[in-house]
Amino acid sequence: MSRCRQNYDAECEAGINKQINMELYAMYTYTSMAFYFERDDVDLKGFAKFFRDSAKEELEHAEKFMKFQTERGGRIVLQDIKRPDKDEWGTGLDAMETALALEKTVNQALLDLHKVSDKHNDYHMSDFIEANFLGEQVESIKKLSGYITNLKRVGPGHGFTEYFRNSGKEEWGHAQKFIDRGVEEGSFSRTSRDPTRTSGELVWSHGDRPGSGEDREPGSLNLYKVSDKHNDFHALRNGIETHMRTRANDGN
Repeated sequence: MSRCRQNYDAECEAGINKQINMELYAMYTYTSMAFYFERDDVDLKGFAKFFRDSAKEELEHAEKFMKFQTERGGRIVLQDIKRPDKDEWGTGLDAMETALALEKTVNQALLDLHKVSDKHNDYHMSDFIEANFLGEQVESIKKLSGYITNLKRVGPGHGFTEYFRNSGKEEWGHAQKFIDRGVEEGSFSRTSRDPTRTSGELVWSHGDRPGSGEDREPGSLNLYKVSDKHNDFHALRNGIETHMRTRANDGN
């Protein structure tokens, strides 16, 4: 028995080992995709780089879980890694759609693991999952969804979709800067998000700055309760809690 082990249930330990295997499977899949797009008869280097980077990221995730396991006094038990579902990944659009489905599967596994840590009151493990993975998964799912939208918009041509994927990121960066500046200066304000939609549309309105801290704080507290009720740990950690801490530090 490890000397540093404390409040670390066997179910949590097994869950971490299962998640390590999931992250390694994702790494395996992205590696297969990367070298598929490196082939001379496919030759889409932008997609190859994207999936190589994705594979590296998944390996880093697995190593984070391994480090966590040893820090908590658990034992790493590596399992057989399932081979990717296929070796031929089709077009860039096909691969992106597969990647989106994979990211959602990984995200659900993380949410299930979070439930295990909550069940055993392992607050350190819950915080570890929230701080290191949940926000990043939401961002990845949103990013891949946007890539798919644009790939469908420009059509099935390999060369053009490859060009679009590589050039569009910079153009969006410019647009985002203007949007952020508009929010800072009060030219735009984020007014509402439909909570009934899986991917809510952000509604922008031309008008005054949002109200004072006193005006907004009750809404933040109410939204905190709603997100907590529905186990939306990403909203709790990255949005609402940050906002509430900021208001508290401002003395409002």
